[in-house]
Parts: sequence; C-alpha cells; structure tokens
Amino acid sequence: SYGPISDEKIVPLSLNASGNYNYTIKATLFEHFDEDQEVYLKDNLTGTYFNLRSEEAYEFSSDSGALQSRFEIVFKDQEDTLSAQENSYQYNLIYFNNDTNKLFVKGLETDVDQMMLLNVLGQSILEFTNVNAQDLQNGLEISNVNSGTYVVYIKTKRRTKTKKIIIH
Repeated sequence: SYGPISDEKIVPLSLNASGNYNYTIKATLFEHFDEDQEVYLKDNLTGTYFNLRSEEAYEFSSDSGALQSRFEIVFKDQEDTLSAQENSYQYNLIYFNNDTNKLFVKGLETDVDQMMLLNVLGQSILEFTNVNAQDLQNGLEISNVNSGTYVVYIKTKRRTKTKKIIIH
C-alpha cells in the first residue's frame, strides 16, 4: 500500500534471480490506477525506461542473487525527467582512476544517499550510504575489485544517476 501517485514517486522493485538466465517482467493488472496514469519500469543498470502499460514484457539477463537496486517503478518516462534539474546534473563527471584506485564524482551539489558499484549483470559489488559530496570530489577508494566493466549507481534526494566505468 502506497500513498497517492505523483510524478516524483519511486517504488523500489527487488527481485531474487535463481540463476544465470534471461528474465521477463510484465504488468498484467492495474488496480486503483487512473487509465491515463503512466507506469514505467526503470532499469538502473542500463538507464532504460520500459512502459509497463504496453502488451510487451521487459527482458533482461542476470546471474543469481538479489537485485535490490536495479529496478524501480516510476510514473514518468525518461523524457519527462530531463527537466531543469537535469541541467544542473548533466555536468557531473564520474570516472575511476586506475592508478590510484579512486572513484571521482565531480560537480555534485548534494550528498549521496546511496552509491553502489554493480557488475554488468546487475549484482551489487560494493555499496555505500550517506556519502559526503566532498569525499567523492576528492576520490573514494575502491579496492579489492576485479578488473572489468562496472556500473556506478548514485542516488541523491533529487535524482538517480548511473555511469559505466572500467577498472583494470
């Protein structure tokens, strides 16, 4: 049970994947929704917004494990989220310095509520909460992580941002 739906409402969707398979998500019934209410599945790993009111199913791959931050149910699509808030956010620079093993996030105006390092299958490798924006400006040390491609997931009170990085 949730309060009234608004464009800003975000409903986390947690899934437990049973193995390294392809999966689908499809909404089959909407109760107590206005007929014109938009409903989207947001894949935070890929940045994809999928219209749950369509007759199609969203398809994705994953290894086994809990996918606690990969998906959210949102009530506006990506185009609607690119508003004036995006203008202040688009200049953020997120990168990993392989020489110092530090992750840098430049241009953040607020502290980060949650930050995760996800592998390309959406599994959480590292998770940080309540990270000071200044600490990210100066570089957050990331150690004991295998070489590969990862997704940095950053969530503030106003916004969610993902960025692919390569660690070698």
